[in-house]
Amino acid sequence: MKTLSIYTLLLFLFASNPLLCQKNKEKLYNTNKENIAASGYDIVAYFTQNAPVEGNRDVFSVHQGITYLFLNQENKSLFDQTPEKYIPQYGGWCAYAMGKKGEKVSINPKAFSIEEGKLYLFYKKGGVDTLKRWLKNTAELKSKASTQWSKHLSKSSS
Repeated sequence: MKTLSIYTLLLFLFASNPLLCQKNKEKLYNTNKENIAASGYDIVAYFTQNAPVEGNRDVFSVHQGITYLFLNQENKSLFDQTPEKYIPQYGGWCAYAMGKKGEKVSINPKAFSIEEGKLYLFYKKGGVDTLKRWLKNTAELKSKASTQWSKHLSKSSS
């Protein structure tokens, strides 16, 4: 009989708690069915390599009930020291959609921007590139997105 890895065990624990998974996926945070953020991309690598890099399923951290994957142990350690420094803004939803209409729209992890030490993720598919739209009016969209995100946070805590 094969032994379960810690990762498999954690996934089982989160998957067996439908309220936790439902809250994170549907109400607030952009995670996949396994409760993994940023489509499995290493959120630290956006900062250290200025590039989207897929995380390794064997190198992960769970922070506030959400699983984050990392390329290597070094990135995991950086995250574990100061997770809030790396967590994407607006629950990992598309920053442009949050600013434009307050909507939680999925992202393409390859479309990102780091501004003032914060990670913003965007929707990009076909001819739609919300990062380009965001860059045309960043200040106003960021202000609106922060206001809208505060409303989402308020709804989730009530």
